[in-house]
Amino acid sequence: MAKGIKERAIKDVAKGAGILFIGVVFSKVFTLIYRIVSARLLLPESYGMLSLAIAVYEICVILVHIGIPAGVNRYVSMYRGRGDERRIKGTITSALKITIPLSIFTATVVFFLSDFIASVFFHNPAVSPVIKLIVVAIPFQTLLINSRSIIMAFKEIKYRVYSENILQGIIKVALIILLALIGIDVLGATLAFVLSIMVSGIICFYFVEFKIFPIIRSNIKPIHNYSELFRYSWPLAMSGVVGLIARYVDTFMLGYFMAESEVGIYNAAMIIATSLVLFINSLGGILFPVLSELYGRGEKDVMVDTYKASAKWGFSATLPMFMLMVLFPTPIVRLIYGSSYTTAATPLSILAFGFFSSALVGGSTLLLQSIGKTKPVFGILAFAAVSNVILNYILIPKYGVVGAAIATCTTLTAKSFMSLISAYHYTKMHPYKRSYYKSILASLFSVGTVYVVIKYIFATVPLWVLLPAFLAFVALYGVSFILLKGIDEDDIIILRALDKKFGIKTKWIRNLAKMSFSK
Repeated sequence: MAKGIKERAIKDVAKGAGILFIGVVFSKVFTLIYRIVSARLLLPESYGMLSLAIAVYEICVILVHIGIPAGVNRYVSMYRGRGDERRIKGTITSALKITIPLSIFTATVVFFLSDFIASVFFHNPAVSPVIKLIVVAIPFQTLLINSRSIIMAFKEIKYRVYSENILQGIIKVALIILLALIGIDVLGATLAFVLSIMVSGIICFYFVEFKIFPIIRSNIKPIHNYSELFRYSWPLAMSGVVGLIARYVDTFMLGYFMAESEVGIYNAAMIIATSLVLFINSLGGILFPVLSELYGRGEKDVMVDTYKASAKWGFSATLPMFMLMVLFPTPIVRLIYGSSYTTAATPLSILAFGFFSSALVGGSTLLLQSIGKTKPVFGILAFAAVSNVILNYILIPKYGVVGAAIATCTTLTAKSFMSLISAYHYTKMHPYKRSYYKSILASLFSVGTVYVVIKYIFATVPLWVLLPAFLAFVALYGVSFILLKGIDEDDIIILRALDKKFGIKTKWIRNLAKMSFSK
């Protein structure tokens, strides 16, 4: 029976992560197009203004949520496992009654304080109109994030992909292209951002109400759990605040100590570097409700296997992109943003190390949250935030964008390994399998081969070489990993699930792996 539960859990993660990854890739592509068009049509100073406004907006969004959506995801997942619809509805309505009014209040306050924020914090009154416009989206983003948590708890990932990843991206890109044709400015780029979120939030809630679990239309009498939800969520709320400090202190301090053009350069590097966690975040999106449901049923052994299998795939999938960013940062920046942003290459290679640390430690933070240990998560993020403030304060005045990248990389790496240690302390679980070292060996062989060949042929790497180099690396990496017998029985379950869900022809890989099992 345990084996069947384990297989279902791993399949849930594989299928859900596969769908979500496709959606996140679409979303990332659309976001990247939006950022690229904005960066190319706006001067670095104007792009820096947009980056600062988005940073203010995202801080407000985190403050509004006070950790509630994560609580919705956890408790709805647990109550689904017990078949308790009254508590499911109670959890959802409790969250909406707290966060929606708070979002409207926050948007109003920031709207009227925008002149003060722009003048005092950024020394640039021109940022004020951009902040005024962007905060209009805060209530709709709140509706979107709550709806997304409900969707993930019910494992109906396709509705999240439709509304948030695809529709929002299409609207954002269509509007930015339209505005580019008629003569874009920074307010036009901001308007495209705001309208895409407004539509996406409404559509996402529609899917919840009419396709998943009716909230307004149902006659189910809810059992509210305000206190339980708050006890779980408040450490995550504080974690969100300090996490934002850790995440955005570099942008704000660059805006304070340096010109807006430096903010634009740094954020160009940051956008590319964050693509490293695409697959990890996709895994995490479905891993968290799966682990929460297993924890609610007391299936600890299955939790361990699911945790390790997802960690291994996250690491293996992230490694190729990491190597590419470290070895070829300048061509990547030139290809995406143009020659005026080439100074973002060094920060990109530094930031890549920091974000890759998430792949090295698996879903440790999610494991802590799934068992209700939100206070250690807060403590780790608080340490990271304070460290990031100190490091940025020391390094930015002297080294500029490179100093900001070093500070962020150091903080991200420390946070990742502290989460790993904390998760092991509370659960005695770690994400590592013996096959991890095979991923590293396959990667070193593949990247070494590709890098030596390219450097032998080209003194300066041309842009057109990047795609063939990446494909060659992935092919060598995959073949080497299989030949080193890096695929195990849990991976076979995942491959079979992907084959069934998406029609991916993995039978030959599974046959090779099974041959290695018999030896």
